[in-house]
Amino acid sequence: MKTPRSFSPELQTESTQVSYRFSCPGAGEFQCLSTGLMFGMTQEAELQYRTVQWDENLLQTAGKMPAGPLFDIKCSDDAVCQLQLPHCETEDALLSDGLLSVIHISEDRLSFLEPLQITGTHVVVEVPHLSVFGLVRDLIKRKSFRSQVLLFLQKPNTKAQKHLNVFLLPYNIPLEEVRAQHPYSEYIQVPSTCWLITGQTYSVDCSEADMIQPEREMFDPQFGPNLHPMFEIHLPTDTDKVTIRVRDERMTEVWKRVAYLTVTSGFVLMINQNKILKVLCSDGLLSVVHITYDGTSFLETLDITETHVVVKVPHLSAFGLVWDNMERFLNIKRLIQGQVLLFLRHLAKELRILDLFLLQENITLKENLDQEMGVSQ
Repeated sequence: MKTPRSFSPELQTESTQVSYRFSCPGAGEFQCLSTGLMFGMTQEAELQYRTVQWDENLLQTAGKMPAGPLFDIKCSDDAVCQLQLPHCETEDALLSDGLLSVIHISEDRLSFLEPLQITGTHVVVEVPHLSVFGLVRDLIKRKSFRSQVLLFLQKPNTKAQKHLNVFLLPYNIPLEEVRAQHPYSEYIQVPSTCWLITGQTYSVDCSEADMIQPEREMFDPQFGPNLHPMFEIHLPTDTDKVTIRVRDERMTEVWKRVAYLTVTSGFVLMINQNKILKVLCSDGLLSVVHITYDGTSFLETLDITETHVVVKVPHLSAFGLVWDNMERFLNIKRLIQGQVLLFLRHLAKELRILDLFLLQENITLKENLDQEMGVSQ
């Protein structure tokens, strides 16, 4: 079986709703790094998808309960032939026949799709037509499944304390969904995977804390629409490093991590991007490189405007703008359109560092944000 190609979707957040978008280049299997969804594609097409709210009363009448987020998926007809939804089940649980199935909701009709296959991470189904899909399971009171512990540091509203929120969630809840609902908190990246039991009571230990609330809480996995922290840790404002433990009702340690709270955070200030008159020094100065599996070629320039280089596209792959014969211009001062970006980093209570970037104007702000904040794309 071929390994699916991974992709980072384009994200759009409106209020607390995250939408995902990806243009599939052709047939094959593609896995979304944000949601874990895997799409079996028959052709080139654009995928659009988002999570929507479960109607749990409707599920309970069928003897089912949610086992993952509910996705509303849109794409051109017949472009998606297969869908794989991530699950959180243990290997032992997967031995139970009929434990997992996929609900398909379209035009107010509800049906259950039988899996073609259940792997250690995904449930595979054929797609009759696109609409709303979600993973469901039989009603079982108590079970162990793969989960995640997420840490979010609230932006300070007082000089006296820091507040660190601890989320205990099913593993297949996308991180971006939690980020969207808590925009005024900073995600603290630590290894998150753990195994939790539905209906069991858990507590959090942190020796650096002034207070932790609540003292204990029962784990009841939720798949939205609201994703709330289970615990809140109050810390002295000068705390830069914490050790956090999650314990079950027998006080057995099920998760332990060291977290550093000196994250890169703060504001981004963008200086006015002055449009300097571009000087085209000579004919052939700029060209477009075209990289394919067959090799590298340079495309003939149709036009050069004050802002863009125009070329005819033979077929899609990798493209980039290059200077021609750079050695000729090493001793020549050239005016290009540029931008000045400032990033403020908070490293400690009394230490802040201001990074200044002088860049070409066609370097996107998002690329810089991703590198400064450690976001993988």
